[in-house]
Amino acid sequence: MVGWDACDQERAAEALALRMRERVTIATVPAVANGNLDRSVGDSQRAESEIQPMLMRSSAQGSRWFAPPLLPTLESTRRARALWAVSWSFFGLVALFVTAAGLATPRLLPRRLVSITLLGVLVALLHVLNRRGRTLVACWLFILGLAAIITDRAWGSGGVHAALVAPFYMMIVLMGAGLLGIQGGIIAALACVASAGLLTGADFAGWLPDPAFPPVSAAEPLIGVVLAVAVTVLCVMLLFRQAENVATEDLVNMFVHDMRSPLTVVMGRLSMLRADVARDSKTAEHADAAMAEAIRLNRMANNLLDVSRFSGTSLALDRTPSDVSRYARDVAQALAALDPSRHIEVRASAPAVCECDPELLRRIIENLVSNAIKHTARGGHIAVEVTSGPAGVRIVVEDDGPGIPREARKQIFERYSAKGMRAHSGQHSVGLGLAFCKLAAAAHGGRIWVEDAQPHGSRFVVELPREAV
Repeated sequence: MVGWDACDQERAAEALALRMRERVTIATVPAVANGNLDRSVGDSQRAESEIQPMLMRSSAQGSRWFAPPLLPTLESTRRARALWAVSWSFFGLVALFVTAAGLATPRLLPRRLVSITLLGVLVALLHVLNRRGRTLVACWLFILGLAAIITDRAWGSGGVHAALVAPFYMMIVLMGAGLLGIQGGIIAALACVASAGLLTGADFAGWLPDPAFPPVSAAEPLIGVVLAVAVTVLCVMLLFRQAENVATEDLVNMFVHDMRSPLTVVMGRLSMLRADVARDSKTAEHADAAMAEAIRLNRMANNLLDVSRFSGTSLALDRTPSDVSRYARDVAQALAALDPSRHIEVRASAPAVCECDPELLRRIIENLVSNAIKHTARGGHIAVEVTSGPAGVRIVVEDDGPGIPREARKQIFERYSAKGMRAHSGQHSVGLGLAFCKLAAAAHGGRIWVEDAQPHGSRFVVELPREAV
């Protein structure tokens, strides 16, 4: 494995991304009716677990420092690679064209080399942050740092009228939109307008020094236009790539939505079959197992659709005053009937009422308890505690399973972040349940986190405000 080169690393990264995409497809194709869901997801996760150590060993080598980042989840890796491509491409283009302009006007070359050096230091620092998973911070530093560097360089070379200042500000806005979306583009535009305003005000006040080397080359405006066009193309390509990902996700969502109707029919037929057979017969046992898997598949489909809707901020809440304790008891009773091998205890001494969407509330509790069942051995204990306080309602789901490492506690709430570890129940997770819980809690103005249970296990805590915020 020491002999891996960059091509091997790239192929492994693409293989890992493909496996993670397959986990969504496997969870939604009709082949689940053949009972192959767990086996197929298990195959993909075992392949991921084999690829992951190789990627970690490869990325740890000093010779791979410049390679594109590889992070634990597909979504974080996509964003990290987008920043890697834009930042290093931008640095390369700036270094090339600014050096060419400096050679055309030799007396400006030292100053322009300082600009290239400042930009290179910024991009290298961002690359380090990006490889450590701080991609969002690195994106903001990249956009705001560029605005600061351009303003500093313009201060001593003619202010806002200096050559290339306007094209550079335009490129900063484009890259902000490409890396951080509409919000990033707006904030980048505000930063550039503020910087330009600062330079203009300083010019009127006479604070700006006279440029030591006034621009004399007619090629500078052309270089600025070429550079702006090149970076614009990079950002447009990035935006088109994001649009392609959105189109693919919409196609999967459409498929899952259409799949729910026949799945509802299957569940109804199974319920009728179960009512017609003897309680202790082998047929009843098979019918119960089939119903449990159908319910699990229905939950996965609902999670996938709602996670996408929440991410697109298109899911409205139907808030009504609801007793959280009652929903906790109903969920615990239903899941205990499907899997009586784990003991589920509900602790709620008094009604705990909050203004929320009852269906989403029920599914938050259902996903957390279902997750606890997966990671609790047979005969284990699961506790669901509901308390009410001045700030709102708190829901705690605690299990006595193996627990969650501290370094993985933020990642588990991302989409498709399942680690490939087989749960005690033998079931595998696609990585949507906890992501749904986080988005649903945030939509209510609440939050969710995980901590250690005592003496071992995990303790998931959800806090919801008493009234709509």
